[in-house]
Amino acid sequence: MSGGLAAGLADTRAKALLAGLLALLAATMLVWRGGLVAFPDEREYLTLARNLLASGTLGSQAGTPSAYRLPLYPAFLAAILALRDSVLLVQAVQLGLWLVTGLLLGAIARARGGPLAGLLALGLWGAYPQGLYLATTLYPQALLAPMLALSLAMALGRPTVPRAALLGLLGGLATLVVANALLVAAIHLLLAGSRLPGRRALVALLLGGALLAVPPGLWIARNAWTLGAPILTSNTGINLLLGNAPGATPQSGTGLDLTAYEAATRGLSELEADRVFRSIALEAIRADPLRAATLYLGKLGHWLAASDRLATASEQSPARSLLAAVGWYGLLALLLLGTLAAARAGRLEAGLLVAGWGAWLATAFAYAVFFTRVRFRIPFDVLPVPLAAIGLAGLLGEGVPRRSPTAAGSDRSQ
Repeated sequence: MSGGLAAGLADTRAKALLAGLLALLAATMLVWRGGLVAFPDEREYLTLARNLLASGTLGSQAGTPSAYRLPLYPAFLAAILALRDSVLLVQAVQLGLWLVTGLLLGAIARARGGPLAGLLALGLWGAYPQGLYLATTLYPQALLAPMLALSLAMALGRPTVPRAALLGLLGGLATLVVANALLVAAIHLLLAGSRLPGRRALVALLLGGALLAVPPGLWIARNAWTLGAPILTSNTGINLLLGNAPGATPQSGTGLDLTAYEAATRGLSELEADRVFRSIALEAIRADPLRAATLYLGKLGHWLAASDRLATASEQSPARSLLAAVGWYGLLALLLLGTLAAARAGRLEAGLLVAGWGAWLATAFAYAVFFTRVRFRIPFDVLPVPLAAIGLAGLLGEGVPRRSPTAAGSDRSQ
């Protein structure tokens, strides 16, 4: 058996062993969390999905349309619940997607840094407790993580016009899961288009941009038809108020008491209430811009938090807080160490840096306009993982795999 074949088999066995261990971890998590719906927002998403199945309309009451929540995650839940009305089944599917996310990150890192980098990327994601926990919750961020990993893989893959088009469509769908995914989609599309020569770059960007706009455009048209306003969501006002109202802190988030403001919206429609909340929030910002700027910086800092104060007491404990802190700050330290190591070794690809850390930071800046929560950040934490894994692999002695002249030429010719 040749040395290359033996090394390939060893790499395959190592990847299969690690993936098997992570699958066992996911199965254990499913047994522990199976069927549990712990948070009010989870129950709301479950209600939306069931109403969508019952009436074909997205709303908290069957037959009554709403734009308070974006539609794709409730539709995802509804598709699973149509097979069997089981939260356990939803969690099993999401844990499967959690494993797929790790495999995608491993494939990205392996293509650019070799087998060890691929294993490290899979291991970094698998050892991140917040990512695993998120997969068991009925939150849209559980669906967003694998979509972002796929977007990253497509943005960094061999550039072609059809791939840029698919990347734009994927980004448009991700925007209907979490609105701030639009920033990542735009960055990834621009990166993919910029890697094409001449007119093909323009065609890729125009086609990808058009397809990026289609899913949110259709949703906005639906809202204009059913609700009378061309909006993406009707929760912008309350989210802006939660992050900027008097009494808000960088950590308060959804825990801020809005009772004093809710009286002003009693009896109003969903859209009218959204406008009132937005007006109050903007007035608070204009009244004290220095406080608003300081609060913004504090919310940026909270983007780096390991955990939040939760209203559901059963979901927090000193042991869980410690695990969250060790898991997140350990991952963050490795991400930074790996990135610095990649830079020092000359392995810091500009595309990986922009698609990873650039998109991660852009999302942080956007969320801080409203408020930051740990679960908002977790799916975006996939973005710098491959870059860090490449740097860490270099520290452990793995060199950059050589690309054949044929492969390199085929990239430039597309």
